[in-house]
Amino acid sequence: MKENIQFLKSQIRKNFCILNPDQILTFPKDNPNQLSEEYRRYFESLRKNLESILHTVNTPFYASKAHVLVAEINSRNIERLKIDQTIKIGTDSSSLQRSSMKLVEETMEDPKERERALTSIYLQMVQLLKIEDLKNANQELLSQAIVMIAGALEVFFTDLFKEIFNRNPEAAAKFISSADNAKSYNRGYIHVEDLGKHEFDLRSRMGDLVLSGRGIDSIGFLQKISREVFGKTPNLNDRYLHQIFEKRHIIAHRRGIALDGRKILVDPNEIEIAMRRCMDLADDLAKLVIEFAS
Repeated sequence: MKENIQFLKSQIRKNFCILNPDQILTFPKDNPNQLSEEYRRYFESLRKNLESILHTVNTPFYASKAHVLVAEINSRNIERLKIDQTIKIGTDSSSLQRSSMKLVEETMEDPKERERALTSIYLQMVQLLKIEDLKNANQELLSQAIVMIAGALEVFFTDLFKEIFNRNPEAAAKFISSADNAKSYNRGYIHVEDLGKHEFDLRSRMGDLVLSGRGIDSIGFLQKISREVFGKTPNLNDRYLHQIFEKRHIIAHRRGIALDGRKILVDPNEIEIAMRRCMDLADDLAKLVIEFAS
């Protein structure tokens, strides 16, 4: 029986996202209090955004579980009602509710009953995965999670470096005047319109000026700007971080169809890896920011 439960659970985890934000979304790992408030808020915002994404992709699992639990309780409650003639279906809702709760408590207290109930619940959830509409909707949500994760990272990178440049205008000037970036940003001169937007005072608005036209929308751009500002880059050797943005483009602009005609599929394990990589990257960036600001 236990082997059956483990097999059924593995089938569920292979298809449904069942991720605990408190176990995955933890950063920075070292010296979190060294991040000043003006920078810490961006890291906290990233965590909240990723947590919202996790709750979203967990929804099919929780909805399916709720459906199955209700069906299981109703089924067993009918068995109880057949024996307990003092409760009449549909005429005494309070008695029906008390009976349901008592039945659940008894089931959880008895190891054999608990195992039987869990097996039934997991088996029904696996059967739900055979429903084509639910299966497709779940896969679509997993794919869109990649788009949302890439979007959360882009917002985080852009807002963080805007703050850095706003507080350190010399870093912004160095970045846009470098040989690689001068042409891209065309900052040989500044438009009067740009000055007007910032009340003709750019001392604390260089980040808004430099990154107003383009966000940090790729790992390559993050590497470039980090190297210019910090003199080094966060650990970006993992190809997976690059793939998040590559897949975002395919999913958002090509409906998930790669150039070779393959459909890009996303599984729950991929979402977990993506979240953990985001935390590792945020941790590396936190250390660079602490060092830069000290």
